[in-house]
Amino acid sequence: MTEGPEAVDPQADATAMHQWPLGERVRSARGRESGRSVANRAGIDPEVYRQLENGRRRDGRSLKRPNPEVISKVARALNIPVSEALELAGYRPERYMPAEPFEVALARKIRGLTPEQQRAIEILVDSLNPTEP
Repeated sequence: MTEGPEAVDPQADATAMHQWPLGERVRSARGRESGRSVANRAGIDPEVYRQLENGRRRDGRSLKRPNPEVISKVARALNIPVSEALELAGYRPERYMPAEPFEVALARKIRGLTPEQQRAIEILVDSLNPTEP
């Protein structure tokens, strides 16, 4: 499977533009803000941003699957969930997203426990680390 840009029929250019769901989502989230401004906030070249939003390279070829890191940067700059943006570009998000930090995962699990279970966890943790108050 190709992970980089792939050429398409240039006559299908107008149709391809309307079949690029990531570009539509990015354009919608950008609102009235300029693409250059979003690119600057994302830390990417404005031309790369333009290509991502339009779904086309400068030479008119279609962007089949742009770089996942670029997608992630743009998604964060526009407050789009990174997983959503990656999916819209045809990626499996779990392959490109960092694992959840241990502390966050643990806190999420503890919140699902009863108050008595939470207290038992607190006592256990305190017994493992007696130097903290």
